[in-house]
Amino acid sequence: MLKEIFCSKFKQPKIEFHKGLNVILGDNNGSNSIGKSTMLLIIDYVFGGDTYAKSDVIDHIGQHEICFCFEFGEVNSYYKRKTAQSKTVFVTDAHYENEKEISLDDYKKLLLQFYNIDDENISFRNIVGLYSRIYGKDNCNEKFVLSAYSKQSFDDSISCLIKIFGKYPEIQNRKEAKKNSEERYKTFCAAVKMDFIKVYSTKKDVDEAEKTLLLEKNDCLALEHQLLTDTSVLTPVQLQTISDLKDEMARVLALKFSHRSKLGKLQVNIGKLKKKVAIDIERLQIYFPSININEIEKINEFHEGLVNELNKTILKQITKEKEILESIEKEEEVIRNKIDSVISLNQANKVVLDKLIELRKSVDNKEKAIADYKRREDLKAEKKDAKDMFEKTQNLILADIQNKLNNEISILNEKVEGKEKQVPLCSLSSKSYTYLCPDDSGTGTNFKNLVLFDLAILALTMLPFVMHDTLLLKNIEKKRMDAIMKLYSQEKKKQIFISFDELADYSPTTQKIAEEYKVLILSPGGNELFGISWSKKITEKHN
Repeated sequence: MLKEIFCSKFKQPKIEFHKGLNVILGDNNGSNSIGKSTMLLIIDYVFGGDTYAKSDVIDHIGQHEICFCFEFGEVNSYYKRKTAQSKTVFVTDAHYENEKEISLDDYKKLLLQFYNIDDENISFRNIVGLYSRIYGKDNCNEKFVLSAYSKQSFDDSISCLIKIFGKYPEIQNRKEAKKNSEERYKTFCAAVKMDFIKVYSTKKDVDEAEKTLLLEKNDCLALEHQLLTDTSVLTPVQLQTISDLKDEMARVLALKFSHRSKLGKLQVNIGKLKKKVAIDIERLQIYFPSININEIEKINEFHEGLVNELNKTILKQITKEKEILESIEKEEEVIRNKIDSVISLNQANKVVLDKLIELRKSVDNKEKAIADYKRREDLKAEKKDAKDMFEKTQNLILADIQNKLNNEISILNEKVEGKEKQVPLCSLSSKSYTYLCPDDSGTGTNFKNLVLFDLAILALTMLPFVMHDTLLLKNIEKKRMDAIMKLYSQEKKKQIFISFDELADYSPTTQKIAEEYKVLILSPGGNELFGISWSKKITEKHN
């Protein structure tokens, strides 16, 4: 547990904590800007948060150190965080000296060990961040109790809930299978979009292709029979060799066309540059007699030099393209000779052979496109099955969590409201969640429900503590708050940190609880957390 926090900048430098409820107590006037929320942010900072280091405290107090001690069993561990080096934690001795640096990430892993949380699927901040509900953090929306921050995705919120209940291993394999199937399908579709794979769009297209394919296969058999019955017999190996050489020829001819096109463009460009680009000085003087001829001549010289350099560059490129074309034409000639060496046919049989090769290529392309269509449909079905299995497993887990939460919340709500009042109900699924009280959606009720939700999570899970700021508690009516304070005080194993004020307005029982569990008292007039209030300081400056 957190045992103490020390800061030389505090009005009360050392603050000691204990198991159960810890109250940061404000005055009876509900004064603002005295440090109640700031103290909770500092506790959050001690537990690995980063909001405090970004707050306006630094602007007013300057960079400083927060020292703190944890007690687990009979062992005390001492640490320090510096606002100027918030990504580093310092291990110290009992006097907060003799520093040894560790990274913030390693420190948060230590916290997992301290609290005996042996789950590699969840980080310490994933566990505690949501339930440290403090002004200045983005997690105090009473209508979205699972949102650690406003832009957190629904999937991430639900995943964190499953993890904090220790249920993630039951769903991990399903989630991985879902992710992998989505990636395979996405990769396949990207290849289709980029024309790396040819696929028929619809089942109707496939049916039409299969009909055509049957006809083309029959035509191939007829052409093969025609060639094989001729006096010039071609073996299957020869046919395949010729087909491969034709494919190679197609590649070479495409390359040849590309480089011819590039050469043509270069020749056009150099032709344009050979045209006169200099400024006609005589013509210019007719219209502008007072123009500076020396400057125009300098421009002409510059243009001429630029054109010469461009000409040199383009001529080099033209020479290079001609060399490439010459090499390609030699390769083309080699392939033609290879084809001639394989076959020795009359012109009529050459036509038949070309037709056979073309048909075989068409057959191959159709068969591959049909196979790839079926592959795409298989991947789509696999993706859907993986998604369905994941959601089914997730919904079973969420149903179990939902039942446990609702049972615990019902018990807590009865202690706050009695048996007559409606109980807030949590509804969880893989697609959405709700948490509300039927027929009662008032602000006070919603904040009361939020507190009960957190206390239920504290009771049912590995969560080591909760933090509730006055921002939440002030919205709850006094009678309900009296009952909630009793709930807070009944926690004996874990820690609860709250900020609370206007104590005189509450019942004697609540006053007694707050006095018994207070760890710090704050008020205006020099008894603020840091001994000053920035708002007061600004007012005096303006006056």
